[in-house]
Amino acid sequence: MNDPIYTIIVNYNNWKDTIVCVEDLLRHSFDNNNIIVVDNGSTDNSLIILNKYISNQLEEEDINYLIPKWNERDKNVTNFRDKVLVIPTSVNGGFSYGNNIGIKKAIELSHGKCFIWLLNNDTVVDKEALTNLKKYFVSENYGLVGSKILNFEPPHEVQSLYGSFNKYTGRVIVKKEFGKRISYPIGASIFTNSKIIKEIGYMDEDYFLYFEELDMSTKVKKLGYKIGIAEKSIVYHHQGASTKSDEKQKRMNPKTEIYKYKGIKLFYDKNFPRLKYAAYLFLLMKGIKFFIKMDMKNMLLVFRSL
Repeated sequence: MNDPIYTIIVNYNNWKDTIVCVEDLLRHSFDNNNIIVVDNGSTDNSLIILNKYISNQLEEEDINYLIPKWNERDKNVTNFRDKVLVIPTSVNGGFSYGNNIGIKKAIELSHGKCFIWLLNNDTVVDKEALTNLKKYFVSENYGLVGSKILNFEPPHEVQSLYGSFNKYTGRVIVKKEFGKRISYPIGASIFTNSKIIKEIGYMDEDYFLYFEELDMSTKVKKLGYKIGIAEKSIVYHHQGASTKSDEKQKRMNPKTEIYKYKGIKLFYDKNFPRLKYAAYLFLLMKGIKFFIKMDMKNMLLVFRSL
């Protein structure tokens, strides 16, 4: 129960959000929590700025300016940036790659026994978010537990609770209300421990972006563990900040969207090879929908992935 907690945050060319995320965690009184930031081969001087931040070389006024005023902090907490470790990588190997570096370091530092919180860098959290995650995780036979994800900006509407996946159709639905089928927790916040990681293996680095959490959840379920959502663990998330999506136009960055289409094929090849027709059917229908809308750019993206 008293095993250390390691929060893993992956940064790629987004040091401002990462500093906000880390500073927010430090301003809450989370017991026994350590933070590992993996800089995934950034090209915007993120590594230099993050190292300045943890060594207290940035002005407090500049840091405070970044923090959202609406997020309540624990006034009794002093910032201990010596609890933050920044690990650089030479390349951007993808979301799983960056998380794996952090997970391996956490297991090493804890001598093989720790809790692990995978947290997106474009988030801030409620002051009880981590406490409620851990409490929920240890309450039953859970392998992965997610948080309730709210929009970053007020009025903080529900962004997502979990993902529901139908292996026979390939359809993935992000749910905002609880239903019967919880297929996977939202990747913005996933809680587990070193025991589970040792059993299912590290995150599959063949997935560059998208489908990592569904792949992890599928492995966890095959071993008899449950997937849960700690509704009292609240995380505020900048939707699309890490993938540069345009929420106003409901369009994704084509450079990242292609990974979604390739990811579903890869997921079926690895987990349900006998049903992989569903992936091709899903992509075909997706391409036809784009064709009907005369959205040739996205249609070509879909068919390029086939």
